[in-house]
Amino acid sequence: MSSLSSFVSRYSQDTKLEASIVIPPHQLRYNLKYVIRDRLTRSTRNKCTEKNGFILDLKHIAEIRGGVLDKRSGAVNYTVEYIAETLRPETGDIVEAIVSKVFKIGVFADLGPLNIFIPYNRLPLEYEFVRLNHFAIPDHPENDVKVGSIVHIKIEKIEMLDDNFLPSNSTRCVLKGMGRLIGAQASLASISSETS
Repeated sequence: MSSLSSFVSRYSQDTKLEASIVIPPHQLRYNLKYVIRDRLTRSTRNKCTEKNGFILDLKHIAEIRGGVLDKRSGAVNYTVEYIAETLRPETGDIVEAIVSKVFKIGVFADLGPLNIFIPYNRLPLEYEFVRLNHFAIPDHPENDVKVGSIVHIKIEKIEMLDDNFLPSNSTRCVLKGMGRLIGAQASLASISSETS
């Protein structure tokens, strides 16, 4: 676990997706594959859907179909099938995430762009809120839950919410998860320094 990207890649998968890409007339004179890839990359980066989760990276374009001319604007609409790296853990999955915030009401942990909330009542009973931003088991500092700790979480719920944490069908959204803490271990920084 040398980097955050390898941490996230354990839970990502390649998914075949489809998009409609409109090329304006002034860009039709350029290399079509390059223009479509550029527009597709910009339109999908950091987007999410409830079905497929976050689109982390565009791997490659599988097929370009269509080429339907809009007579009014002169733009051409293409249907593009592409393979993307996506992140969408399922309910019941056990994942590792990095603690980003700790409050008395619970813990927020990040798995790449997925933010997971662990309410206080979903922590094991032996954990106590010791001080601001710190949960601990007495006499077991190796299991402390603080910013930077790696935690094992069982996903209990995933919702698609907007930036104000309201339910959303928009593709400009964030996926929020809720889970139960299974265990904690040293921080990612500690593990990196031990392996180097």
